Amino acid sequence: MNFSALILALPTRRSTTRMRVWRALKETGCGVLRDGVYVLPAGAHGAEVLTAMETEIALAGGFAMTLDLKLRSEAQLAQVRKLFDRSADYGALVRDIGAAKSGLPVSISKQTTPNAQMSARVSTRRPVACSGAM
Repeated sequence: MNFSALILALPTRRSTTRMRVWRALKETGCGVLRDGVYVLPAGAHGAEVLTAMETEIALAGGFAMTLDLKLRSEAQLAQVRKLFDRSADYGALVRDIGAAKSGLPVSISKQTTPNAQMSARVSTRRPVACSGAM
């Protein structure tokens, strides 16, 4: 399996550009090989973001280069695949959802009519605090 890699170095004085690039790469689902080296499977949805970020980084006075990365062994492929494992992030999300659900009111009895159930749900709703961390 082949990958595309974006190698970058941003000037430290450009924190806005740094944050915009980081968010775009994270949103695309890039794996982080190491600081300043991001990878995506070749032809993956969102791969055009690597080229766009390369251009943005160059305009901001940084260095960026997109390369084709050809892995030579199954061991290398296994290492790169680990970069895309989001199990911990999804586990935290599931825990947050469970915590939010436990704070909701208990379901209305099935003996009431659907309209009464809807009225009861609307009247008992309250704001739920959600954790921003994922």
